[in-house]
Amino acid sequence: MQVTQGGPLLMVQVENEYGSYGFDHDYTRAVRDILLRNFDVPLYTNDGGVKFTLLGGTVPGVLAEVDGDPASGFTARDEYVTDPLELGPLLDGEYYTLAPDTWGSDSIHNTAEGHPATVNQFVEDLDIVLDSNNSISLYVRPELAYLSPYANAKLPLDVPWRN
Repeated sequence: MQVTQGGPLLMVQVENEYGSYGFDHDYTRAVRDILLRNFDVPLYTNDGGVKFTLLGGTVPGVLAEVDGDPASGFTARDEYVTDPLELGPLLDGEYYTLAPDTWGSDSIHNTAEGHPATVNQFVEDLDIVLDSNNSISLYVRPELAYLSPYANAKLPLDVPWRN
């Protein structure tokens, strides 16, 4: 499954936002070591772009990435992550185009409709990332992804954006 073996996996994530709730580096090193024995693609972590999450979530020798606001996140990573082995290309590893909806009858449905500032912020964040030749992993609204007419289906041959 790895790109080095002809598959689609480019990278493998050691932990996701571990720094938000933990600081057990023995645990994260053990996870890293298991992955190193089984994968030959780059490993990375993904944490919030603030000091405590980066200090808690980084793993020695593993690329450290951030999520959320790319401007402050990239700045924080460059400030608080000092091990050269943990630095590399900047990636906003988890960027939500809108906050996820929650379950239940009282939940709020998040939408950008009627909220031009939300759309402008999204465009500004993309500009920050792409204008500086960095990378971003977009978590799009469900209706744009898995609830589309083609979700989990074989695409018709006449879809213009089909690969």
